[in-house]
Amino acid sequence: FGSSGSFASCMPLPVAPRVPPSSAVGCTHAAPLTRDVVDAYLRRLGLSKQVVETPCLAALKALVAAHVENIPWENIDLILGRPLPTLDGRRSAERLAGSSRGGLCFELADA
Repeated sequence: FGSSGSFASCMPLPVAPRVPPSSAVGCTHAAPLTRDVVDAYLRRLGLSKQVVETPCLAALKALVAAHVENIPWENIDLILGRPLPTLDGRRSAERLAGSSRGGLCFELADA
């Protein structure tokens, strides 16, 4: 952030070209998340849209720190004998954004 806690000096990160799904062997790419899911996720993290609207290292650090502080790793469903969730990035993101629950490691990484 710098000493003032401001993102004013935030330098944009270089953006790698996106690989079209048809050329990614064995990979599928989900459609982008809805604005509602992104807004709910940022609210859960306690971040404003302005903090992350410009992709830069300071914004990434703030996003990762807020995620680690606010969304726990947990295995309650496993302890209760519930089935493992499927690997579905959209479903994982919606769960993390719209509930007070955390998730297993692959749910947290998948979202």
